[in-house]
Amino acid sequence: MSTPARRIIPGQTYEVTRRCRQRKYLMRPSKRVNALIRFLLAYCASKHGIDVHGFVFMSGHFHLLLTDGRGALPAFMRDFNALLARALNSMHGDWETFWAPGSYNALALFGLAAIFRRLVYIATNPVAALLVRTHTEWPGVISKVAEIGREQIYAKRPKIAFFRETGAGCCPKSAKVQITIPPALRNIDPDELRQRLAAAVARREAAIQRRVRAKGLTFRGAKAVRAIDRQKSPATKAPRRKLRPAVSCLDPARRILELGILQQFRADNAAASRSFRAGDRDTIFPYGSYLLVRQFSARVAAPPGDG
Repeated sequence: MSTPARRIIPGQTYEVTRRCRQRKYLMRPSKRVNALIRFLLAYCASKHGIDVHGFVFMSGHFHLLLTDGRGALPAFMRDFNALLARALNSMHGDWETFWAPGSYNALALFGLAAIFRRLVYIATNPVAALLVRTHTEWPGVISKVAEIGREQIYAKRPKIAFFRETGAGCCPKSAKVQITIPPALRNIDPDELRQRLAAAVARREAAIQRRVRAKGLTFRGAKAVRAIDRQKSPATKAPRRKLRPAVSCLDPARRILELGILQQFRADNAAASRSFRAGDRDTIFPYGSYLLVRQFSARVAAPPGDG
């Protein structure tokens, strides 16, 4: 089944996720892997005008919370996913497909509460997976809540055979991108926001720790995470046939509104695509259309409110 048409709006905030094939631990943390991920994230985000707010790279999947400043999310994800997969395969001598079939999932976030909740979820992902007791113990690439709005990702290009020194496709020798506060949260004092995030993360970590103790379980620990076989997959069954939500908003009325806008966009985009492919090059695509507009310079409607 093909991915529904994405509505790409400059300035939209998303949580983006992607899984490795068969949930294998192909991004298992190590010094070299972490350096590569940080470099490519900084390079691709700065190249495509992506504002990075939060992230965690687990062994078998990643979460990114970002704002798409230029309306270039598909191009960013194309470059980041392709470069990361090819570079990690080169590093480890692999040749197989790296990512799970299909595309990445982009969850459009609306409202302060939804974005705040997803930042907490991302930070505590390794804890919820019973891998480490706190998010600061995760040995992989992760944004600490204390860093948001005042730190940056800076990384040098790793010295692996994958990267060319000169010519087409050459990456810079270093890259950096700021870890910024999401636009919806910028009315909050930055220090207060970091304190509120830290408190919410600590509460969720404590709740998970209590459940672990009550069930007689233990956390795997950073050392065991680094030692796991990259070609293995979790013993738990993969979730199948679950809904893949496209919109997250804690205000029910706003959520219904945004879902309605998305449904109408998809219907209008499908109709415009049929007309365009039938030969009508004067077809006007709805605002937010991406693929045919970028590939064939198709006409697109002006943003709502523009004269």
